Amino acid sequence: MKRFAFFSAMLLAVVFATTAMAQEEDSADWATTVKIGGFIDVRPTFYWFSPDTEVSIPDFQTSDSFHSSDVSLYETGINVDAKPFDAVRGHVTVVYREGPMDYVSQIHDLGDNAEGALMFDEGYVQLGSGNSVWLRAGKYYAPISTKDTFGFNYNLLQRNLFTNPVAVGFGYNHKFAGFSGHLWNGQADSVSSSGRPDNDIIDTYAFEVHVLPLAFQETHSINLTGYLLTDFAETWGDLGRYLAGPLSQNIMLYGGYGIGRFFLTDLIGIGVRGEYAATQQFEKEDYVNAAGDETSISFVNAELALLFWEGVVKLGGKYESINGVDHFGMAGPESEPTMYRRYGGFFRSNLMEELSLGVEYLLGSDDENNSDTELQVQARLDF
Repeated sequence: MKRFAFFSAMLLAVVFATTAMAQEEDSADWATTVKIGGFIDVRPTFYWFSPDTEVSIPDFQTSDSFHSSDVSLYETGINVDAKPFDAVRGHVTVVYREGPMDYVSQIHDLGDNAEGALMFDEGYVQLGSGNSVWLRAGKYYAPISTKDTFGFNYNLLQRNLFTNPVAVGFGYNHKFAGFSGHLWNGQADSVSSSGRPDNDIIDTYAFEVHVLPLAFQETHSINLTGYLLTDFAETWGDLGRYLAGPLSQNIMLYGGYGIGRFFLTDLIGIGVRGEYAATQQFEKEDYVNAAGDETSISFVNAELALLFWEGVVKLGGKYESINGVDHFGMAGPESEPTMYRRYGGFFRSNLMEELSLGVEYLLGSDDENNSDTELQVQARLDF
């Protein structure tokens, strides 16, 4: 962390020094080369959990139903973008994040509401404008899944697959297609038969390729993307909570998504999103599901939305699932949950460009009759 803080400080120093030199030589206005913005995202959340049998959960009495609610500062942050030259840019994002509620399973994807955290979310230098060949180095999000959604709440796939390591990446973008590759030294090294880490080297790789077949259109768009990650343990999904110990080998993850926006008139359009991702099968000594079977872990997400006034207002439904895990942690002698799914609807409005207001209601259950319900409201300001 100290090394990254030092790196980030040096990055800012280089960016601002380069900007200063450019100003002296070209008499450029500082405001044209450096842009500062931010965001504040506040979310009241109401959560209900109904286990199939009475259970005891920390901070709750033994019961067959639980209810909790809270108001969280989901995330707030500052963005700094510097572009001293057309072919050079720098980006830094500092974020304070509390993350979503999850009172029952103690799964704290995207952060822990009990203890918010201030962190460097991104900090990188990029050579190339991004419209042709480019090279990037620093801390940034690898192209595994995407933050693009018609609602406002990250789905199960996004929560578990995002990863933002300190990496080096390269790629090429064209109007109709592109690709990129990324490499870094992952934190979750596999172990040898002796129980020692196999290595501490740059050995984690991510690749993506995308196609934009309707890029010539102004009213319709389609993004088809496929991706590959050589080590699933490097994602935000906190894989360690399921495992008996370090993996004996890296577990590959592959997936893809399609996102389409079709504006039929100025008044109404249709949005479609679908994504699937899966790991390879785990070795039995590394991980088995609650039924004791060898398995992979897979994710599904689907969204369908009506887009009013060119997407200013969105109304739709969504479905998501995760297979191969005991999501609630309810496995027992007579309970073997191996999948979790949820579905519901959302409403999101950007009547003011900088202000987003929304509500989302989701019903979830596993295959052993444990269920939950979540109602989340969002108020987000971008500036």
